[in-house]
Amino acid sequence: LLLLAALRSVRLSLALMIPVLATNLLLFAGLGYARLPLGIASSMFAALTLGAGIDFALHYMIAWQRERRRGLSQDEAVQATLRTAGRGLRWNATVLAFGFAVLAVSAVRPNASLGLLLGVAMVLSYTTTLLFLPELLRRGERRGPGRHGPGRGGARSTGS
Repeated sequence: LLLLAALRSVRLSLALMIPVLATNLLLFAGLGYARLPLGIASSMFAALTLGAGIDFALHYMIAWQRERRRGLSQDEAVQATLRTAGRGLRWNATVLAFGFAVLAVSAVRPNASLGLLLGVAMVLSYTTTLLFLPELLRRGERRGPGRHGPGRGGARSTGS
């Protein structure tokens, strides 16, 4: 709801949520495949992942929009985004993953589980953002800028 209020675009809000939702789906699938029961930590990590994992998509989108407003083609904007914001995204993922992973050495089992799950979730959120978001933004732009033209959640197409 906060994304929707800030971006004023259902399509863009959903596009930003897809990477972090995919992360949660992958982690829950992994827990199911390993036949691990849901406990306090494994049920709480999904909400925490949404809050922290959406950061990657937001930072990527803002950098990508900046590059598109500069007049770069979609492919050039992706490359420029990775050159400019990519390093910060990578460090953010690394610091969050290791920061949460510290909990994995806790003697309190729920804390250890939560730390491990959140550490993995941060790496997966970063990865799914880089895998899915460029194409999601590209597809959203092909459908037209709609209400979110340059500076408002999307950039106008430059014909690429």
